[in-house]
Amino acid sequence: MGNLTVSQPTNIRTPDGNSLAVFIDGVSGIMKLKDALGNVQPLSDFIGESSPFEYGTATGAIQPVLGSGGASGCYSSIGGGLGNDVSNAYSNVSGGRANNASGYNSTIGGGYCNTASSDYVTIGGGKQNTASNDSSIIGGGRQNTASGYASSIGGGYCNTASSQSSTISGGYQNTASGQRSTIGGGICNIASYNYATIGGGLNNNASCACSTIAGGNQNVACGISSSVGGGKFNTASYNYATIGGGFCNTASCDNATIGGGYCNTASKSNATIGGGRYNTASNSNDTIGGGYCNTASGGQSSVGGGYCNTASCSGTTIGGGTQNTASGQDSVIGGGQENISSGYTATIGGGRQNTASGNRSTIGGGYLNTASSAYVTIGGGYCNTASDINATIGGGYKNMAYNVYATIGGGRCNTASGQLSTIGGGCGNIASSGEATIGGGCYNTASGRYSAIGGGYLNTASVYSSTIGGGKSNTASNYYATIGGGQQNTASGQNSSIVGGKVNLNKSNLGFIGGGSLNVMANATIFSPYCVYTNCFILSGDQTAQFTSGDSFISANCYGNCALNNYVGTINSVTYVGGYTTLDTTSNFDNGQYPKLVNTTTALDGCLFSTIGGGFSNKAFGSFTTIGGGYLNTASGCFSTIGGGRRNTVSAIYSTIGGGYYNNASSQYTTIGGGRSNTASCNYATIGGGFCNTASNQFAVIAGGRENIANGVNSAILGGRANNTCAFSCAMIVGTSINANRANTTFVNNLSIMNIPVSSVGLPSKAVFSNSGVLQIVP
Repeated sequence: MGNLTVSQPTNIRTPDGNSLAVFIDGVSGIMKLKDALGNVQPLSDFIGESSPFEYGTATGAIQPVLGSGGASGCYSSIGGGLGNDVSNAYSNVSGGRANNASGYNSTIGGGYCNTASSDYVTIGGGKQNTASNDSSIIGGGRQNTASGYASSIGGGYCNTASSQSSTISGGYQNTASGQRSTIGGGICNIASYNYATIGGGLNNNASCACSTIAGGNQNVACGISSSVGGGKFNTASYNYATIGGGFCNTASCDNATIGGGYCNTASKSNATIGGGRYNTASNSNDTIGGGYCNTASGGQSSVGGGYCNTASCSGTTIGGGTQNTASGQDSVIGGGQENISSGYTATIGGGRQNTASGNRSTIGGGYLNTASSAYVTIGGGYCNTASDINATIGGGYKNMAYNVYATIGGGRCNTASGQLSTIGGGCGNIASSGEATIGGGCYNTASGRYSAIGGGYLNTASVYSSTIGGGKSNTASNYYATIGGGQQNTASGQNSSIVGGKVNLNKSNLGFIGGGSLNVMANATIFSPYCVYTNCFILSGDQTAQFTSGDSFISANCYGNCALNNYVGTINSVTYVGGYTTLDTTSNFDNGQYPKLVNTTTALDGCLFSTIGGGFSNKAFGSFTTIGGGYLNTASGCFSTIGGGRRNTVSAIYSTIGGGYYNNASSQYTTIGGGRSNTASCNYATIGGGFCNTASNQFAVIAGGRENIANGVNSAILGGRANNTCAFSCAMIVGTSINANRANTTFVNNLSIMNIPVSSVGLPSKAVFSNSGVLQIVP
């Protein structure tokens, strides 16, 4: 026969398989032996002087002839070896030394000092292994103990499987003491509760039902279905807690999860940490992706990563960054450094030291921005503050929006403090009333409701619906007042307008100034100086009654109609000495120049609908008055008009001067077309032009010329010089140096009649004709 091999215990009654089998023939009842080649012979053929086997002390027992030990159990067998002992029915020791199979149907394949002491147990081999509970199995190894029902140890050294169906594949000093617990290998691992599993590693402890440790060093899984993938000093201490790996991580509540990393703690149900170092997820459903020293403590809070971030209220989220704090419910911080989101659903995208403390407030990024009221938004920038409901700042530096729906697009040091106020950008702008708007520029102030400033520098729109397009130091200070641009213009009448220019003053309701300089639409005096010296404006005579310390003024000097220099300031003191009044001011005048000055404090409001097109130092303060332009013109009568020129004055209703110099229309409906120093001083008087002409009675007319006087009602002077109607009505003068001496008469120096008719035929009554050289009148 071939070499003998040990058969499995189930082969004791059948010839199945192709290993050594001892069985009882079911037909003959004879005990037979089957070898590995399938040959079958009666067992008695091998017993005798030529057989290595002999019968043991129990029925059907077989043992080797040589060696100590014995087969004392019914149908037990010893295949070989030394000092083996089989003491229970159907037990078997195939070989080895000092093995003891004392359990029913127990089996030892070989090895040394192995003990199979319970029913159906199996030890494949090894040394000093003990299988001591029913159906337990030890494959091999040394000093392993399978003491639990159906427990298994594959091999290794000093392993103990001590509970039902517990399994140890191998390793050293591992203990599987929970029912159906499993240890794959490693050193000093303990699976001490039902269904606990340890894959391998060192000093791991799975101590609760269904807990799992894949490997690593000194890991603990002590919650139901808790898991540790690997690493060192990790502890999953509550039901369904999971740690993937890493070092010194702790998942201490149900469903808590840590992917890996170092010294992370997930201490509430469903808390999750992906990795990183010293992170803490301490409330239900908190999540930390990774990073260092992050804390999610709010419940449903999340930290993606970064350093020392804290999500401390329900639903808070931090994407990453450094030392950020999300402490308002459902608040969000995307990243950055030292940001604080403390309002309900407040959001910070990133940046540094930003604070969103208002409910649903938002900061996109930047540095030291503060959103401190509900629904406020800051896009970015530095040191911006939005502190009332729905306030918005796009960006920039030190901008403040602190009223409902206030908006700042950007820029620097802008303040929107009125409801629905808006600043587009620029520097130092202030929109301080409801719906006030500033487009840009620097240091502009819109302080009236619905006021608007497009841009420029130091402009002020201070009353309801006032508007300034741009320019510098302009002021719109009454309802619907408008300034297009320019410099140091003031529109202080209702619906007043200034298109541009410099130091213009419009105090007329619905008045209009097109441009120019130092044009005044108010009842005010335009003062000319004796001289100026540094900050002093010096006037001839005693003018102390016109000024008081603290009065404001505007001033300018010009070349033609253009202002060379303009000044706006305050009078510090007023003194009168030696025939001169000195105004000490806050302005420094250019020495050697002669600027004009207007006291804006004492200037009285103008009337309605007056207009100045442009020019320099023109003054209109009557309703519906018009000055087209020019220099130092004054229109003070209602509906009066000056087209242009210089130092012209219209002071009565509907009076008109077209232009010229020093003309004066001082009565109703008077008209001067132009010229110089002409005076129309009675109703409906008219002067076409010329020099020093005077029309001083109703309907008097002077077409032109020089030094003429029409002082009779309906009198007229065609032109010439030094003519005078001498108060005669309807006196007409054509010529020079004629004095009228009766009414209804035409006076001429000489009369030439050219192409005179020589017959009365066809002529009307009173017509003149020549009859053979003699003048006659048609009857």
